[in-house]
Amino acid sequence: MTLPAPPWPDRSLDGDKAAARAQARAVAKALPAGNGAVEAALPLLAGTRGRVGIYRPLASEAALGPLLDEGFRDRVAYVRAAADFSLTFVAWDHVTAWTPDHLNMLAPPLSCGVVPDEDVTVVLVPGLAFTQPGARLGRGAGCYDRTLSRVSHALRVAVTHERCLFAHLPADGRDEPVDVVITEARLHWTLARGRTAG
Repeated sequence: MTLPAPPWPDRSLDGDKAAARAQARAVAKALPAGNGAVEAALPLLAGTRGRVGIYRPLASEAALGPLLDEGFRDRVAYVRAAADFSLTFVAWDHVTAWTPDHLNMLAPPLSCGVVPDEDVTVVLVPGLAFTQPGARLGRGAGCYDRTLSRVSHALRVAVTHERCLFAHLPADGRDEPVDVVITEARLHWTLARGRTAG
């Protein structure tokens, strides 16, 4: 699937990661709730098999609700943070109440069933900012960098807002890139890890 897309934004987040996060959070605060990016992701996800690892979006992040309405409901595995900030993929029975994890984010409890890493073939990856080559600026705990290196077989998909795209971000050797960036205006394969639409 190819969406006609405008040129990649030429703006950058400069300075160290703390300064870049502060700038990116200011951008995120001004974003509207939801943006249609997940609808653009549905055909891509429909062409995959296995579990789709997802997160519960914050108010400033693209809404993921349509995933639960478009035939993915039984494929979804939510992330739950442990005390060491590692993420575990957990199934949900759509009945059991969610409880706060170690990041104080609501997630299905482990009693709903842990999904083995090898069953997760796609991970939807949150972030404050992304670049055209696939670099990602997270919120600073390193949860997703550790998790993505652990499930390196999985396709990494960022569902985000167009205003969260930048030409340059501060990075270090621990940062894990994404394979696909999807916004309300584009579906972009980054080629960061050599993954392609084919």
